[in-house]
Amino acid sequence: MKNKEFIITITIICFILGLMFNMQLKTVNKSTTTATVRNSELQAQYSELKKAYDDMQVTLAEKEKILQDYRNVETTEETVELIKQELNTALRDAGLKDVRGQGLIVTVEDSVNEAGQDTNLNNYLVHDEDLLNIVNELKSSGAEAISINDQRIVAMSSIRCAGPTILVNDEKLAPPFTIKAIGDASLLESAINMRGSYVDILKGWGIRFTITKENDIFIPKYSKTIKGKYVTIVDENVEE
Repeated sequence: MKNKEFIITITIICFILGLMFNMQLKTVNKSTTTATVRNSELQAQYSELKKAYDDMQVTLAEKEKILQDYRNVETTEETVELIKQELNTALRDAGLKDVRGQGLIVTVEDSVNEAGQDTNLNNYLVHDEDLLNIVNELKSSGAEAISINDQRIVAMSSIRCAGPTILVNDEKLAPPFTIKAIGDASLLESAINMRGSYVDILKGWGIRFTITKENDIFIPKYSKTIKGKYVTIVDENVEE
């Protein structure tokens, strides 16, 4: 019975880790580019996202080693307890548990500046593309959990345009957008306020920001159902 529980728990952890790390940088953004004037600025984000991807590959390798170590030991009460702890950690990191801690709260609103005669009005509005880039900037700065208007951002999350509103996890959101990020509050604040950051670029268009550090931020778990329709777990002990 214990052995069966052990195998089931290992399988669940593998599935969660697969979702987390294989899709972490694939937050969906299906909108068209809002303004060509911003495109050149997006190139500056590439190196940061590449570093975040590389860091996650290292973390994935570490997790896979832990799982392999568990597979190689005898099933005991102590082992089962360690597996349960690892499962809770995986659920937390996958966004399937409520979490709290220090971090940053960023409120984003449309610009109130008066647009010039030949200026694209879209540049003065908050778009899905903007939220996506702010989220990615927070991720690359070490944010461990993020939400937008209490919608938890996970590997399966989507951020996309829907007329005058923005869909996050298929929920319609309208400004102001409150982004909560748990992590090193000082580091997150420095990164998001640094010269040349995406937030700094948006401020140039008059997009309004309120940025505050908090000692106790609550972020709810992902409320949707995660279904793996096409992905299956590969048994490493079975030859293909």
